Amino acid sequence: MTTSHDRAVLNQILNPLMPTTDSGVGEVHLEADKVDHPGYILSSQLEKEAVLLAEGMKLADAIEKFSKAIQVCPLNPSAFNNRAQAYRLQNSPESE
Repeated sequence: MTTSHDRAVLNQILNPLMPTTDSGVGEVHLEADKVDHPGYILSSQLEKEAVLLAEGMKLADAIEKFSKAIQVCPLNPSAFNNRAQAYRLQNSPESE
């Protein structure tokens, strides 16, 4: 099952003109924002590795790596988005 944060990120992508204040996500960062978190650099590196895995259609491994990137830095919005996209490619958008 997707997390509420995954759904909020996807909603923001699919409905960019809708307000985000009622999403229940809390603080939402845009990629242009500087994420001030000690794990952000490691999270970004893990995310890049996961993207390469996803491009090679190793989706289960990619999802695992995206989840690790989210664990390291839960403020990294692109990790949530990329994990949701990997689930979509795997035909399991309701997965967590």
